[in-house]
Parts: sequence; structure tokens; C-alpha cells
Amino acid sequence: FIWRLRKAAASNTNQENFETSLLTSSGTELSMLWNINYISDEELDEHGQFLLIGQDISSIRKTQNQLHYLAHFDSLTGAANRRLFEDRCKQSIETSKRYDSCLALLSIDIDHFKKINDTLGHDGGDDFLIELVSRFQRSVRKEDTIARLGGDEFAILLPNVSGQDGAEVVARNILESITKPVTIKGNELIITSSIGITLCPEDASSYEAMLKNADMAMYRAKNNGRKNIQFYCADRNSEMIRQIEIEKDLRVALKEQQFSLHYQPI
Repeated sequence: FIWRLRKAAASNTNQENFETSLLTSSGTELSMLWNINYISDEELDEHGQFLLIGQDISSIRKTQNQLHYLAHFDSLTGAANRRLFEDRCKQSIETSKRYDSCLALLSIDIDHFKKINDTLGHDGGDDFLIELVSRFQRSVRKEDTIARLGGDEFAILLPNVSGQDGAEVVARNILESITKPVTIKGNELIITSSIGITLCPEDASSYEAMLKNADMAMYRAKNNGRKNIQFYCADRNSEMIRQIEIEKDLRVALKEQQFSLHYQPI
């Protein structure tokens, strides 16, 4: 504390501001903003005097913390949101390049999640998503990042993982954890998932490319019967892109009535 007084006395404004926590006699912890003013006058003591004023900013700090949380985390499940996940992925990619380590990105899609919302309502779907994230947390390390990118779409960042083998061990733990029965509103459900995995720097070295690769691997897992894990593969990826483009073209053709029906007698 003494160094703050000296700093206030030495500054051009003769002021210094700082924050501390204060524990009241009732056990309540307050956030305090302190203002030190150094008063120098030849008629006063040669060392001058200090005026210390404290302000309770607990409500302001609480609001700021809530806004920070909402800006970076999913309000329903507590998982990281897309913005925070992207930031952590980019930081991990740079660390991977610097120390020549490996990281994995998992794209997870819950099979037939829409049926839960249709049969148990959105409240039931929300309860399931909360339980799902809790299971994710028990299946990964503390340094891993779980993100909800939207709806039933999740992604997990595994920094400093031991290549494909390490990523597969985590993915299988997640797959096994998800398939355990879960009770929602008195109904026992058995849910499966499809998981796609991509590695850095083996497959890509940017966040955008990794997320795309993991999504493509996840779509291939769904096409292979769901409830399985697929790693990104460049050769298989080109085939998947072709299938997706065909599906997109078919949807457009149906919407614009570009098909015509012809009968061929046999």
C-alpha cells in the first residue's frame, strides 16, 4: 500500500486509483474503488497529507462480469460460445506452431436431436443439452475447451494431444459417455452422436480450415451409419464435397421446379 502513496505523491495529478476486495463484519465481500489524493501545502507538514476515498462498486463489477460471461459463454450450458472457441483455437494453433505440438478439433453432432424437442418439448431438449455438456466435461481434461456452436452442434478443442491416437481415445470416451441412458422428464433416452476429428498441423494450420475439416469428417460419420468417429481425410473429403454439392443442387432444382416427369412404357 505504501508504494501507492508514493506513486500518488510523485504523479503530476497527485492522484492514484486502485481496486481491492473488502470483507465486511457480516462476511459479505465488496468490490471497492479507492482514490488517493496527495495534498501538499507549505503550511502543512513538510511531507504533505493523503486523502483516501473508497467507493463500493460491487453492483457495477457484478454487471460487468455478467456481460463478460454472456459475451463468451453459452447462457444455457455454460460451454464456450463460438467467439471464445475461435479465440482459443487460434491461440492454441500459434502455440502448436511455436512448440511443434499437436492439437485436435472435434466436431460433434447429436443424432436425431430434433426428436427430443418434438416429443419432450424445448424444455426437455434444454435439460438434455445441459446434461450433455456435463458429460463432456467429465470426459476431457481441464485444459480442453468445450463449445456450443449452435443448437445441438458442439466442438471440442484438445491442445497438446498425442496425435491421432490421443484424439481417438478422448473421442471414444465422449462417444461412450453420450450413449449412456439419460432420464429427461421421466423418460429414459439413449442418444448417439457422430464425431469428426481433424489434427493440426497435419491436416490444416488455421481455425477456419480446421473447423471445416472437422465438420466434413463429422458428416462422413453420419453417412456411415452414425454413432461412430471419423478422421479428416483429404481424398474422402473431395467425395463428401461432391455429395453435398449434389444435394444442394437438388434442393434448388426442386424449389425452382426444374424437374420434369417422363413415362417410358415397358
